Amino acid sequence: MDLPQQDPPTTTSTSSPYNPTPADTLLVRSYLSRLNLPTELALAIIDFAQYYPLARGHTLGNFTIAASTHRLNSAALLLVVSDPIPSGTKGERLKPRSVKFKLRSHDQGWGGERGCRGRVPSHSFHYIGTYSGSYTWFEACILRPLPTTSTSTSTSRPALTLPYTFNPYPTAVCLRPVGFDLVHCSASSRETAVMWHIQSNVCASSEEKVHEVEWRRGAVQEIEPGKGIGKDFVEKLRPGDRVGVWARALYPGWVNHVKEVGVEIVVEVD
Repeated sequence: MDLPQQDPPTTTSTSSPYNPTPADTLLVRSYLSRLNLPTELALAIIDFAQYYPLARGHTLGNFTIAASTHRLNSAALLLVVSDPIPSGTKGERLKPRSVKFKLRSHDQGWGGERGCRGRVPSHSFHYIGTYSGSYTWFEACILRPLPTTSTSTSTSRPALTLPYTFNPYPTAVCLRPVGFDLVHCSASSRETAVMWHIQSNVCASSEEKVHEVEWRRGAVQEIEPGKGIGKDFVEKLRPGDRVGVWARALYPGWVNHVKEVGVEIVVEVD
């Protein structure tokens, strides 16, 4: 199997803003309470300041994911895995609040179905936004650590090295050798889907484009061309989980050119 062409990825952790711990969030809440502020106002101040623990993952590079270089003309490359969602150390209850993705990419710039490179009459929703017929896209998964036993510990497993290729498409057990299972999209473990669609590239366009997608707990996501709604994704997250982002390409000739991928998980503290 040929590996995708790529430049060495770089990270930007040194410029990241301060990331409060769960204890930090509770401490600030207690300070606000001492000012005799109503609880609702104290919570609103914390929310406005976004003073919540975060789990992040980010990469910069020049990644070329070409479907034709992989088995069954289907390429899947895991580019980013977030830090683990923090756990409370002093009895705090933590609940993921939202997940934000940032994607900077484009496809091979040619091909595609009729109508995908230009707008058509508004009554034909199928092609509005030029995403229809795009076969390069991004997917999210939830990595859940495998339990350790007396005969198998996390230190005995090889580390997950990025980028990680698995073709023709990721499965629930594709990361088991490095200590993770992927969480099923459905409540039933008999369902095979473990990936949530984040965003497609604009079809047959070589122009680099930035897409930002946010999924929030309990929110009804607006349906937009090319964008996934992340049904139940945030609700399935729990402390210790990580979020992964895969770059995908399908069918001969389709190439996903990726420059940047980022993910940020915001965690509420009770």
